[in-house]
Amino acid sequence: MVECQLTCDEYALLWPKPKSAQLGKTVSTVSVSRIDLVNDDSGDVQVIKMLHRIINDQIAWMKLKSNEQSPNSSEHELRITYLGGDGNSTEPKICRESQEGYTLSTAKAGSVITIEDLPKFSHRGISLDTSRNFIPAKTFKHDPIRCTLNTRSINTQDQIKDILEYANYRGVQVIPEQNQPAHVGHGWNFPGAENYTVCLNAEPWYDYCVEPPCGQLNPGEAEIYNVLEKLYTEFYDMLCSNSPRSTWEQMKSISRSGTRANWYLTTWLKLDVIRRKKLWCEFQEKSSAKLKSVYETKKDENETSLRIIVWTSRITLPEYNDNLDPDTYTIQIWTKGSNNLSDPTISSLLDKGYDVIFSNYESTYLNCGFGAWVGEGKNWCSPYMGWQELYENDIYKLVERRGFQLTDKIKSQILGGETNMWSEQVDNTLVEGNIFPRSNTFAERLWSNPSTNWYEAETRILNHRHSLVQRGIRAAALQPEWFRLNEGQCYGNTDTPNFEIAASETTTDTLEASST
Repeated sequence: MVECQLTCDEYALLWPKPKSAQLGKTVSTVSVSRIDLVNDDSGDVQVIKMLHRIINDQIAWMKLKSNEQSPNSSEHELRITYLGGDGNSTEPKICRESQEGYTLSTAKAGSVITIEDLPKFSHRGISLDTSRNFIPAKTFKHDPIRCTLNTRSINTQDQIKDILEYANYRGVQVIPEQNQPAHVGHGWNFPGAENYTVCLNAEPWYDYCVEPPCGQLNPGEAEIYNVLEKLYTEFYDMLCSNSPRSTWEQMKSISRSGTRANWYLTTWLKLDVIRRKKLWCEFQEKSSAKLKSVYETKKDENETSLRIIVWTSRITLPEYNDNLDPDTYTIQIWTKGSNNLSDPTISSLLDKGYDVIFSNYESTYLNCGFGAWVGEGKNWCSPYMGWQELYENDIYKLVERRGFQLTDKIKSQILGGETNMWSEQVDNTLVEGNIFPRSNTFAERLWSNPSTNWYEAETRILNHRHSLVQRGIRAAALQPEWFRLNEGQCYGNTDTPNFEIAASETTTDTLEASST
């Protein structure tokens, strides 16, 4: 069956769909012990070392899967030749400007298989919150054997550096996210820092913040900006990333009176809306100035200009976003994209020249559809987002619906998108199944932006999910296994793939027998 799938379908089992592919109609068996990498003497030594390491990791997995079985004499040798490189002696580093296009040619007597590929969007990401329920560092490396219980719920700097190296070798850039000024408190309440935060552990929490424990930085405390500068320096030394992200949480106004004598009640609530936004913008300007200073002092000559990613919030609305320089800030869109055309956020950001990343939550928010984490019923963003919705989340169409022509300039502003997993109801035991394979489907949308719909991708995603499970990834099942094994028999026709089983026409016995 696998051999048929590799030779019969236009794109076989490839995921994501490449820009173009010319696939052969025969298969060959390759000995795991006879895979070799050769160089074309380009002099790019560090790239070759990286490729050797990647290939050796894959070979080790293949040997484990085959239980170290001895190769047959009929199995072929696979020789991989690296063509390219600029002679750079430094270790390759994935960054914002990395060129990801490639050509892959596989030659065999009588046939040549060629894939030419290039992503449509440069930013294709997964945002994962590791704090609300602690997710240990080794989960990112999928290492269940060594992923022991961390009773301190802390990822050390060495562990984070290890993740960065692990990700870089797999073509992934890690972007740190720092919450400010909200969603902070613990960690900032050390001796001498009593004025750095407000509303710390304020109760009842639902009167002060969206989620417990409450706390935020005090924008009126001058010393807080010096502390942030030290923190940015530590982040840079640890992460060396040129795309830090700053997050903001909308503060909840309190309608009823309170007796707590803290800054939030005595100062913040006395300010009108305009002055609150002004103070918020001043905090953004001051903290960003510190970050820019750290970056300019430490970056080497090969690093590009600083780009800061901020989530959409009230200070990114049209009346306030003049305070954010489009040359410095990239805006990550956290609003409805498909059915909320009256919201001016997206149109305003594009009009003013901002680069944007789409996380329109009606399609990308992986948490939707759980039960409420406080109270009863469903959580606020229900229903559940199926893989079909993520696959159909065409961000070019979202922009066109707002009256924009897809000029080269507008396309250059649309960097890509991210799926999002916050961890109110997800921890180390559930995170993989909630992310995969749904994020893989949005990944193909961002890689090739296919003109075909989800129906024509179904066979490939079912097999891709099967491959993930074979690799030990706890990817969620999308359908009963029968559908993967009976390709082409699932629907009546491609124009109307959805169908319903009429209760009046189907007996309970028939359903039970069919299920069995």
